[in-house]
Amino acid sequence: MEDIIRNLKVSIKEGLYLALKSSIGISTVAIFIVWFYLFSLGRQDVFLDVINNIPSMIVIVIFSFLIMVMFFSLFVSSSFVTIFSFKLYQKEIGVYKGFGSHLTIICVYNSILFWCGFFFLFLCFEKKWPDNGYLHFLSFVVATMLTAANSYRMLSKKLLKSSNFEDLNITKTYIPFHRKLVEKFLLSAILLAPAWVQMFPLLFIFPRLDFGDIHNDYAQLGMVMLLVIIISVFTMLPAVAWFSASQERGYFYKFRDIFLAMIFVVFIIFTVFRSFSDVVVNSSLRLVGITDWHAHHYYISNDKFSPALFPGNEWNTRTYFKIPQRFFITGVPVFSLGNVQLICPVEILAFRERSMRENISDLSSSQLRVTELKHYSSRCHAFQKGDAMQWDTELNDPIYLEKIKTSYNNNLIRLLHLIK
Repeated sequence: MEDIIRNLKVSIKEGLYLALKSSIGISTVAIFIVWFYLFSLGRQDVFLDVINNIPSMIVIVIFSFLIMVMFFSLFVSSSFVTIFSFKLYQKEIGVYKGFGSHLTIICVYNSILFWCGFFFLFLCFEKKWPDNGYLHFLSFVVATMLTAANSYRMLSKKLLKSSNFEDLNITKTYIPFHRKLVEKFLLSAILLAPAWVQMFPLLFIFPRLDFGDIHNDYAQLGMVMLLVIIISVFTMLPAVAWFSASQERGYFYKFRDIFLAMIFVVFIIFTVFRSFSDVVVNSSLRLVGITDWHAHHYYISNDKFSPALFPGNEWNTRTYFKIPQRFFITGVPVFSLGNVQLICPVEILAFRERSMRENISDLSSSQLRVTELKHYSSRCHAFQKGDAMQWDTELNDPIYLEKIKTSYNNNLIRLLHLIK
């Protein structure tokens, strides 16, 4: 059996080495990432013009891998903290049968109680004393105290349930862990850490939520609590996989089970929240410098393009008396690779933010928002490198072809975003 495991490890290492060494495999992954990004914009028409840039493709894969590792760590950090807490007290609580799995139950309850209590107190204080930072901090303290009391109560209960001591007063020299009040209190306090670490995935999700037509604060709070319960359960699955694995099977199988649980958690998150895959892909491309979702000014030669192609109400098209051979526009460089530069009107930022928000009252509406983004991206222009030169320095006395008139209300959800 040991020979089979050893051969399997060697095969996995050799397969990973060959996959990373193969430029064809790396290029395939990078090409898929670029295609997915262009597909999310509805601009696959420029795809064939950019896939021959192999050096950039390799960099894309490296940064995409780093972003995925960070994303994995973000959503399973509470599981790792739970396992670490068990390791700190493994000698003391290792004699309690099956107590490792009980730790995950305690941590899940702690996460749910802490965040639901915090949001409820936050909403109550916000309604009675709005914009009071001290009361917001007080809601955090009160939620922590309630969770700590629950953690101690559940820890004592689970220890007694897992006890294999027939007589609690075994000897005077040996005191079981469930009779050590100070140690139990310290462990119950440590078990609050997974709930606090849960803040990272929640802060990643909440800014991308939209309640749609639901304006009642308590209805929104109910949906947030339901989301907290779902996230607390799913992000604890790697810890469940770790404690469920038999001790005799070794760490190789435990890490394998954790990895599979991580893949399952991320798959569920990507399936429910479609915009998260866009976040991961766009983040990796932004690190490479392929995307830049910020408005910039560009000047274009009159010899290659006519100002009439850029309506002033979308592009802020303007000229200057002392520069008659060029005109200026304001746009967003949403994609730049190889010899292709895709620049869009500034208003695409509003459509993109809408497409990145999830309406939790109607998840099917996200597809409509994506369709709106793709429809608007047809107004973007694909330039060859050098046709549109970035020039963010402001010039005096512009002559507008048509006054720009774009406005976008970027109000965020107050309840969720004040905690960010």
